[in-house]
Amino acid sequence: MIGSIYLFITEECNLTCKYCFNDDSLQQTKEVLELSDFKVMFKNLIEYNKLYNNNKITIHFFGGEPTIHLDLIESIIDYVLSFEKIMSSFFLFTNGILLYRNTDTFIRIHKKSNLRIQLSVDSDPSIDSERTFRFGKEKYEKSINNTIDFLINNKIRFTIRATLPQARIKNFYQNYKYFFELTKKHKDILSNFDFYPDHVTSIWSDSDIEILKEEINKIVQHQYNEYKNNNKLISDSFFRLALKQFGINNGIISIKSARNARVCGFCHKLVAVGTNGDIYACHRVYKIDKMKVGNLIDNDINIQKKESISSVLNNRTFIKPHYNLKYSSCNECIIKETCKAVCPANSFYTSQEREKFECIFIVHNI
Repeated sequence: MIGSIYLFITEECNLTCKYCFNDDSLQQTKEVLELSDFKVMFKNLIEYNKLYNNNKITIHFFGGEPTIHLDLIESIIDYVLSFEKIMSSFFLFTNGILLYRNTDTFIRIHKKSNLRIQLSVDSDPSIDSERTFRFGKEKYEKSINNTIDFLINNKIRFTIRATLPQARIKNFYQNYKYFFELTKKHKDILSNFDFYPDHVTSIWSDSDIEILKEEINKIVQHQYNEYKNNNKLISDSFFRLALKQFGINNGIISIKSARNARVCGFCHKLVAVGTNGDIYACHRVYKIDKMKVGNLIDNDINIQKKESISSVLNNRTFIKPHYNLKYSSCNECIIKETCKAVCPANSFYTSQEREKFECIFIVHNI
């Protein structure tokens, strides 16, 4: 079954972020999805899902920067909504630079589809970041602020996904405070923000870890003070998830056992689909041949390979922890349910020989 697809609208992007997990060569191709090809893909997807009696499909518009082709996104949504028996939902992943320039189109799309938005903003726009701007920092800052104002003023709900590269650890707390104040002021619109450490392009040293500890301690102290003074916890999805894993029985706190071995939808119910119809285990392993499981335009889905990749990489019993932890598998770890280092894509990029800083940092500092 495929219930969720990360659909690459284009491989072109209007930023060249240093930590992007997409290969630099994608910027050269600038491939764009054809609407006619999507129609073929979607019909083939519906037929495939009939084997599993599934009529629910979530489409994540991805790239590149998908809003470069906002009209195409609207045409795709219109086509999907024409299938009345399909229960569809839509997400948009965007760096936000173009949204405020296409307000009428975007508001129209949002009204017809209840499009949910994740804004990729790695820092307070007023400070330096690891994003490479083709048009200057001041113009970038203005664009992001205008987009955030546009979303807030039109009461369009969104979340923020922020990457934490090694070069910007020193700004971690400052950036956290920026997002926190936004969330606190507009909690009904900006519902959540998450930081994801960069495992793909950053090399973390011992001194980096020490700085990270200092920054995290500031964040923890701030959250403690917020709770103490306002009786409220920060609205963070992974924090809420962590709380769900604790059970209390006769005053004794315990950690609930895993419901299953899977970490997420990686190559199970979730896949990424390229502009040419190629299917990959997820968006973070896009264009990697080992992770390719078919082509949706050709109606060719290698079910055996898809299930094999999912069984090995999307499985806590096979993912290897940092060797210093002395665990034979991640399934032995007390925070296996909430550890971001368990990400199957991260596990593909890393190994037992290459240290996963996040794994050892989290466990040794619980």
